[in-house]
Amino acid sequence: MKRVLGYIPARGGSKGVPGKNKKMLGERPLIGYTILAAQHSACITECFVSTDDDEIASIAKSYGIEVPRMRPAHLALDATPMLDVMQDDIAFLASLGKEFDYVAILQPTNPFRSVGFIDACFEKLIELDADTLVSTTEVPQKYNPHWVFEENKNGYLNISTGEEKIITRRQLLPVTYIRDGSVYIFKTALLQHNTFYGPKLVGYPINQEVLVNVDTPEDWQMAVALLDSFLAANPEYK
Repeated sequence: MKRVLGYIPARGGSKGVPGKNKKMLGERPLIGYTILAAQHSACITECFVSTDDDEIASIAKSYGIEVPRMRPAHLALDATPMLDVMQDDIAFLASLGKEFDYVAILQPTNPFRSVGFIDACFEKLIELDADTLVSTTEVPQKYNPHWVFEENKNGYLNISTGEEKIITRRQLLPVTYIRDGSVYIFKTALLQHNTFYGPKLVGYPINQEVLVNVDTPEDWQMAVALLDSFLAANPEYK
């Protein structure tokens, strides 16, 4: 059986939406939706909340999540790379005798994961023998990278994909994706190479009807607007 760590990074500080991870969204704090998503997942064997905030730690414990330590202050700065934090946390868990084959990063700023979504992502990762999986959303055609330009040093526009001729017909554009931030799953061994992106990278599309990544007050209002429809489709979160 593969051991999968559900890793939830949740700093106390936030500039766009102050205290967003512990801010109430409906009947539960924002981070609560991600904790429940991890707890409803069949593939996740243990959940770890990485935080520097006592209140967030208390919230995690109220959901039955152990918080064996608080994140060190030097790893809780705005500019601290996620990779550095994860490597430190994984090393700490290893010191407790806890080893994992895979890590699933679940960001609390993406609260709306349908029940079964994490497991579907993991199943695809295993099926394709991939190193890393990211959840994705489709890029609108008007922003397709084959129709995006970059200005060179001479002031001329080049196609961002490096092609010399532009694709003139919309019907010929390939479907492109961006990572939406809801789920990242990767082989833990990749951390030894200072990355969680392996050469075999796959994606899994998320339901765009309830897609939100809470970074700004406008994002928060969108989450509030989408909450009822999400809960109607996923009563397990009520």
